[in-house]
Amino acid sequence: MNNQVLLFALFVIFWQQNLCGARNLRNKMSPNHGKTVTLDESMKQDRLLEEPSAWSDCVGMAVGECENFINSTVTGSIDFELMIPGEMATMDYVWNRVRLYHDDSSPPLVTEPVPMRG
Repeated sequence: MNNQVLLFALFVIFWQQNLCGARNLRNKMSPNHGKTVTLDESMKQDRLLEEPSAWSDCVGMAVGECENFINSTVTGSIDFELMIPGEMATMDYVWNRVRLYHDDSSPPLVTEPVPMRG
């Protein structure tokens, strides 16, 4: 009987720790990290979600043309990062960053992968 009580107590402790851990993970993964968001901030986030996040039309364009095209389709500012295919990149997600992969031609042309936010 004592073993069953002990096992049950350990199970309850383990379950509570995992439940709290999942709750903390959910807060870390949410875009607001568990913070209270005002109506204006929420509306701004909704507008950003309605904007394009990938631009397949840019493949084959010159890098400058692609930057102008992307800037014409979004409301905020975009930070462009020029990359060569296969080059190492960080895995973080930055909403206002677009990585443009280009070849070595003159002028450089945008190649696969498709330019997208992140």
